[in-house]
Amino acid sequence: MSDQLDRAELRAAAEAYFDNGFNVFAIRGKQPLAKWEKWQHERQNQQEFDSLNFSDADGLGVVCGTQNKDGLYLAVVDFDVKNVSQEAIEKGKQVLKELPITAIEETPSKGQHWIYYVHHKPKTVKVYHNEAAIELLGEHCYCAMAPSLGYKRLNDNTPTVVQDLEDLLYDALYKVGVKAEKKSAIWFDRDETAGQPYRGKEPNCIREIEKGAKEGLRNEYGIRLAAYYGNFKQYKNEVCLKILRTWNKLNEPSLNKQELESLLKSALQG
Repeated sequence: MSDQLDRAELRAAAEAYFDNGFNVFAIRGKQPLAKWEKWQHERQNQQEFDSLNFSDADGLGVVCGTQNKDGLYLAVVDFDVKNVSQEAIEKGKQVLKELPITAIEETPSKGQHWIYYVHHKPKTVKVYHNEAAIELLGEHCYCAMAPSLGYKRLNDNTPTVVQDLEDLLYDALYKVGVKAEKKSAIWFDRDETAGQPYRGKEPNCIREIEKGAKEGLRNEYGIRLAAYYGNFKQYKNEVCLKILRTWNKLNEPSLNKQELESLLKSALQG
């Protein structure tokens, strides 16, 4: 509830998050009533949940940036309208229009929380608050959720599952004219890194390829994988071959030794 607190409802909501594999705790005035920091790194157990003090609580905090039982992270786009200009608020509204619809909650300040389940671990991003009234609540962070005092659900949607919420948010910021750092710092667009090996995180497509391939896709996937590690990351041939051998064990069926070496040669020499 938003204006009146129902502690039974509050605990039931906490239990629903807990049963879904997320770590939760009681809050009062947005302040934790438990030491929650360790739950950023480890799963809360039943005894810890049962000991949470909801009798003195007026809210529920959920730890962001941790995986649940399905391997999904919880992250929140926070449309925070406190202490910002009207221009920033209007910019934030434009950003939200660019994001996938999801579970939405209203905050006590009449801002909004857009709640997502995410495959790629989300960072916390707060540098765009003054410009666009938008923050991303991810790792090392927690979020107050309905039915905390002053919070209410604005729709019946469940959190939408997305691959990478950071990327979606940066894209949305970019589209509405906010100069997002991630967009201006792409590795292969920088003059100072021209000709240097890529050392960033593996793209989603490479992570998917590394899960193995079925017959009919093995050659195509193998060449892509070898080209990525050999040409883009500039790994030595023997290292690339070792990576291909590990990948090949997941294929159905596996390629033979000559086929694997031929893939590497094709990728690196054309």
